[in-house]
Amino acid sequence: MQTPPSESSDAPTQAAVQPPTRPRRTWRQWWGRTWAGNFLGLLLVVIFFRWLVFEPYTIPTSSMENTLWAGDFILVSKLHYGARTPATILQMPLTHQKLWFSERKSYWDIPWLRLPIARLGGFASVKAGDIVVFNYPPETEHPIDLKTHYIKRCVAVAGDTLEMKDLAIWVNHQKQIPLANRQYRYFVTVEKEINANFFRDFQIPYHRLIRLDTGLMYEIQATPEKMRLFRKLEFVKGIIPQKKPQNQINSAVFPHHPEFAWNEDNWGALVIPAKGMTMPMTKRNVQLYGELIRRYEIYNRAKKIEVLDNQLFIDGKLLENYTFQQDYYFVMGDNFHNSLDSRFWGLVPQDHLVGKAVFIWLSIDKNKGWSEGKIRWSRLGWIE
Repeated sequence: MQTPPSESSDAPTQAAVQPPTRPRRTWRQWWGRTWAGNFLGLLLVVIFFRWLVFEPYTIPTSSMENTLWAGDFILVSKLHYGARTPATILQMPLTHQKLWFSERKSYWDIPWLRLPIARLGGFASVKAGDIVVFNYPPETEHPIDLKTHYIKRCVAVAGDTLEMKDLAIWVNHQKQIPLANRQYRYFVTVEKEINANFFRDFQIPYHRLIRLDTGLMYEIQATPEKMRLFRKLEFVKGIIPQKKPQNQINSAVFPHHPEFAWNEDNWGALVIPAKGMTMPMTKRNVQLYGELIRRYEIYNRAKKIEVLDNQLFIDGKLLENYTFQQDYYFVMGDNFHNSLDSRFWGLVPQDHLVGKAVFIWLSIDKNKGWSEGKIRWSRLGWIE
């Protein structure tokens, strides 16, 4: 019987084959190679871009017609005036006041965690004529950087003296040339009712028919140039521009005080405060600037500011003079008689400025279908 060969010490042996060792990944290498890591990186880039460079906004109302229309999607430059550092640090990224598809707040406002607002250097200062986005100053239910966004045209900057007389704007005692796109309210008497397509062809988005005992009248918001064309129409009997007389008080107009006979068509004169400007706190100046100082000027929350009997008190001390801590701006909508702006609620503090509107990247007409030209291609481009 054949026996199996015995193992011998001098017999050749086969070496064990070891699998190649793979280098151990660090957690940073692992995270960077995952979708989560890629998503986080993209998210940080988007957040940084929106904060520092450009941020998209949508025009919700008609207050800037005929320049910006409801349904315009715009880009706002943070580079012009410089981006602001956030005051509210506990906030869900890429949100403003509320969580997406929810009525819940997107932030936690803890007073001792609020940061002072600072502004990075920009390559331009705010100029009269700029279209600016800002946080709505009178709002009190949100921190400064999370107040509702408004968009208006800057009419006067810090240090200017502004006045309005019979719809005309005067800055530093010089009458300004009216904007070609600025709309006003008119009352047009006609012989017959006008088809809605007629107003669409004339690019007049707002019109309201008023039936009077004496005939028909339309309330229209349009530019003076369009009204000159209206005068030539056979069925137009007369055109009356809305214009309130001087010294007629409108209690809804700033500074909301009976001693100032101001209205939205006749406003001022008012000196726009500038940083470092010192004003005597006379009775008139306290009536004009007291609430502005109380709301926007005191950054040290330990200080208490009060306006009592037309006098200004800080920490119980009566102030005879006050030096402003930041610049202010007067803003107004291009739709003159359909805009809630500085004429009504006052001035925009510098720390409320968000940026400058520079570009329309999309425009949608909500009153049209896709086959009727819902996208207004002609509106895309740089904002003048």
